[in-house]
Amino acid sequence: MTAQRATDLRRQNLVRVLDVILREGAHSRAALAERLGLSRAALTAIVGDLITLGVLREGGSEPSQGGRPLTLLVADPDRYAALGVDVRIDRIQLLAVGLDGAELTRASSSVPAHPTPREITESLGDTFATLRSSLDHELLGYGFAMPARRADLGITHEIWGWERVPMGDAFRRIAGESPYGVLDLAEASCLANSRQPQLSGMSRMAHLQIGAGATMALAVEGRIDLDLPPRWGDVGHIPLGLNDRRCSCGRDGCSNAYLSIEALSSRVPHVSVEEGPNRISRLAMAIERAARAGDVDARHGIEEVALATSRLVVVLVELNGLQAVTIGGYPLFLGEDYSRLVDQLVEARLGYPSPVRHTGLGDDAALIGASLVGREIGLSDPYRLRRG
Repeated sequence: MTAQRATDLRRQNLVRVLDVILREGAHSRAALAERLGLSRAALTAIVGDLITLGVLREGGSEPSQGGRPLTLLVADPDRYAALGVDVRIDRIQLLAVGLDGAELTRASSSVPAHPTPREITESLGDTFATLRSSLDHELLGYGFAMPARRADLGITHEIWGWERVPMGDAFRRIAGESPYGVLDLAEASCLANSRQPQLSGMSRMAHLQIGAGATMALAVEGRIDLDLPPRWGDVGHIPLGLNDRRCSCGRDGCSNAYLSIEALSSRVPHVSVEEGPNRISRLAMAIERAARAGDVDARHGIEEVALATSRLVVVLVELNGLQAVTIGGYPLFLGEDYSRLVDQLVEARLGYPSPVRHTGLGDDAALIGASLVGREIGLSDPYRLRRG
């Protein structure tokens, strides 16, 4: 075996050990060696490297089958952190987490109604400076959740009026020499939700992100599938069999025509909120409050969103045999009646219990998913930390 091959193999094993501990929690050396098929000597050397690099430490113990208790290895939260960035059409949020996943600090700022690329870039920089001033840890990786797929290649955003606007320089200005990864909001939310205990054992799940329109992402074994099946097409333009609304694409009955916040707002034009951060979620909460207060138009609007959501969930489940679906965006703020109606309608069409799951991450899912991306890409080459 060449020296380079030996180094590459050692690096791969470092990442494998880290992946198990970061995703599953504390393990003993013996459990890791058995789990990964490594000799005790090889595992001991790998763990020694990771402790020296400051990413693992010993923490606690568990009983052995005889003899002394086994020392457990855990992520070291004291030196390094990862940063998640969540950019929406009305706000920017940043979250720094330790290697153990615990929140260290966060910062946020508003986004103008129709921002220019320069305004987004400046807002990102200012918000990052605010967060960085309160963080003592070294940032080893960055994850960006953006309101467009493949945002690293250029953002196209109908509401902002952007057409393939490059953002790579803005990402690099924040990350510096550190590695970064870019997902869209649905992908980042899907990643975070797929790692939650409520979805344990579910190898194939999807996330629907509903805001200005509908987008989706697929996770297989807790990892994002960036190559969605072609037959899924653009989820925002899947026909739902509700043909009385014209979509912006010119066709009738597309999911976006029923699920966008603008579609819901048009049903209750008398309910409004001020511009500013979280405008979409605040508007959804205002509509939900109006429905609870007896506003018939608000109640019918929420029911229409629930019907459209249920139709879309059924289409996606039947297309690809999904075990679970999570939902994010403004529907999170439409209340229990919305969630209950979605489950009832889905169950009625599928003939078995609804696969819609609620993980408890709420509207933070994309931000948490972005931080997971930052952590994983930052630790994709542990030896880089030694060079740093």
